[in-house]
Amino acid sequence: MTEVPKIIPWDKQSINRIKSIQEIDDAIEKIKENKNLNCYEHLHKLFFELFEFSPIPILFFEKELFKILSVYRGRPNYENFEIDNDITDPNTFSCPPWNMDNGFGRANWKARNVFYGSDSVLTALKETKDQYNKGNEIFLAKWGFDYDKLPANKIQVTSLVFDNFSPENPWREMIPNIEKNELRFRKDIGEDGAKNIIHLIKKLSKLFVELDKSKYPISAFISDNIIYSDFHKDKRSEIYFPILIYPSVETNAASCNFAIHPFFVKEYMKLDKVIHIILDEINPKSTTYSINKIGFCNDSNKIDWYSILPAEKRKITYQLESINCSLKTNKIDLNDIDKFIFKKNDKEITHQEIAADFLNKLDFSDFYKTRDILELDGIVAAIEIKYESIPMEYISLKIDEMEFENMTMDLILRLPLEYEYIIPRISTENQI
Repeated sequence: MTEVPKIIPWDKQSINRIKSIQEIDDAIEKIKENKNLNCYEHLHKLFFELFEFSPIPILFFEKELFKILSVYRGRPNYENFEIDNDITDPNTFSCPPWNMDNGFGRANWKARNVFYGSDSVLTALKETKDQYNKGNEIFLAKWGFDYDKLPANKIQVTSLVFDNFSPENPWREMIPNIEKNELRFRKDIGEDGAKNIIHLIKKLSKLFVELDKSKYPISAFISDNIIYSDFHKDKRSEIYFPILIYPSVETNAASCNFAIHPFFVKEYMKLDKVIHIILDEINPKSTTYSINKIGFCNDSNKIDWYSILPAEKRKITYQLESINCSLKTNKIDLNDIDKFIFKKNDKEITHQEIAADFLNKLDFSDFYKTRDILELDGIVAAIEIKYESIPMEYISLKIDEMEFENMTMDLILRLPLEYEYIIPRISTENQI
């Protein structure tokens, strides 16, 4: 492919090149209706003729955010996946080689791949698209950032999340809205210029939630000019945005996806764990799944795989949160609970026996019906369920000279997860 200069980002000198709202609308329609979208040089020429510059919204995220930010990525477990791929290698759950031609994606041009990830478990599962069906198996990777290696106190990010996401999207609190952006631009280019450039950013952002895959080259071209600005020459450019945030179409813009440059992933990100799950139930805003096995990265940057021991072999622990009496407005103070006298049918009983009695009525499968085990990070140590307002039938309580009946209790149950090391199936080709 012939090298072409990148469209330059907006700066104060671009003021005389900002189009009117009508010109912007006409230009966007001209691009969408173009029949030669698969040609990079043609798209570049078209964009340059129409806009001359690219109004990239620049964000600076505090480095502290990357201590807690997790990125989730799903890979379907198709037939022979574990034979064809080395599942002890973290790269299996990263992005393809940066210059491998896998065709167009929403945020990548052909032969210039990006690392696709999501901001939540549910979004990552939905982003497997046709594979997000009951009974299917998915390898779900949880990635984090190597905080100590990050190059600056603030990380330069760009976003195509503007007015194209839903009110419930959590990124609304972090990404400046239209009004704030317009105020920022107004200082440099005046009221009319600010309105026009905001209109252009809105139009470009909406291209990222297009359902028509035939329009992928447009969003891929925009993303390529952001993420790969000169990176295909294996050197950093002064224009360097390693992370692009955009709304997830699969969640109706209720959450966000990331497109991250592979070089940035290699240098500054690390795999935390991979979970092999089986989808049990699919609902519009939640899913339940079973965990088949879990892989943790060891000190040699290899993945050790473990299966979870059967629930029957593990000890369930509990925490009594509160006891409530219908005759009292306040909860009963549990500080001296071991001194309490509980009775069931006039026979003394301990609070441990009360919890055990409730526990015996449960089925172990209840512990695998929590909505989002991974969000709580419960897969590492325990699965946790909270029960509220459990009737304490036929039980009375005496504290000093006071007696209580008709009580309910709030209880937290924890099922510790214990692992057993397993050897993954690896083809002889991967052992070379």
